[in-house]
Amino acid sequence: PQPGPPLFIDAKEFVERTLIMLRDHVARGARGLKALKELGLQYRDGAGRLIFCDDERLRPIWEEAGKLGVPVLIHQADPIGFFQPVTPENEHFDTLQKYPAWGFSDSTFPRFEEVQRHYKQLIQNHPRTTFLLPHMANWPENLDYVGQFLDDCPNAFIDFSARIDELGRQPYRTREFFIRHQDRIFFGTDMPASRGMYRFHFRFLETFDEHFMPPDYDGTFGRYRWHVHGIGLPPEVLKKIYHENALKLIPGLRADWNKIIRS
Repeated sequence: PQPGPPLFIDAKEFVERTLIMLRDHVARGARGLKALKELGLQYRDGAGRLIFCDDERLRPIWEEAGKLGVPVLIHQADPIGFFQPVTPENEHFDTLQKYPAWGFSDSTFPRFEEVQRHYKQLIQNHPRTTFLLPHMANWPENLDYVGQFLDDCPNAFIDFSARIDELGRQPYRTREFFIRHQDRIFFGTDMPASRGMYRFHFRFLETFDEHFMPPDYDGTFGRYRWHVHGIGLPPEVLKKIYHENALKLIPGLRADWNKIIRS
């Protein structure tokens, strides 16, 4: 991937426009704000400088989301292997050959650890704003780190979308993590919806089945890096992860849920 046009030339004007749009969209029913991974990886200002997510010029946007009571879903970085040389030793080698645009090993991109540092700083800078971190904060290979992240940032919540490969190869540690942080995890897939995809997630979360095939990043089956193992979560934890945590985090979902239950 190559840097595109600047995200903004005039930061103040960009922020003012974003705030007007955010207020308008929330008033019309929007339930959150999403920031893409290009922020911190590719987006630059008018001077050509990379814009990290905790850039002080963007502070009013994250603060306004908190005032409006809507969460910020913010994707930062990607699997750590995407930042490493694309060689056969890279466990994502096949994926990066299939999707070369997913690679960030080039020196024009910041290092994975640097992006993570800005990610955590952003969330700590805005304690009154709720942040939703997809993909296990993009470091499921290091659950100790993710657990400490959650401990240090009580306003952060995570999903496990498209990261069950990494979680399913460490099922004992993952099960312990999910039970300990059961109030901070919500369901996510990041894959096209299909019966097989959902069945896989149910099997992973609800059973102790061993050595079964996960879907690829695009939700299809057949190409995989390794088999995974189920984590057999208790029913009370499953309820929180499947829907109860999301109902608390996203305004308006509770009313929709009540309508479904009554119908």
